[in-house]
Amino acid sequence: MPDGVTVVASFEKAERLRERKKPDPLLILEPLQEYFDENGFGEGDLLWGRLGLQSTSGTFHLQRDEGFQVVLKRRLGGPQPSEVMDLLTEVELL
Repeated sequence: MPDGVTVVASFEKAERLRERKKPDPLLILEPLQEYFDENGFGEGDLLWGRLGLQSTSGTFHLQRDEGFQVVLKRRLGGPQPSEVMDLLTEVELL
């Protein structure tokens, strides 16, 4: 279940945060699950948990089924240098 702050269910919920001048969430679950579906990364509901303390990035444990578990590290907002990996590269490395 999303926490409504760093993790939200949909783009619509992320937009509501933006309208209230809140920081962008680090994870938006519905499009992430769709991305995993399209690229064959596990099946079923996307479960998540936060790893470590809140700091300059968010580190999450993501799991869909027994065969798919990853750790995803997301930087906090702001422009990213071009050498920062995209989500597909991060998943492939894990």
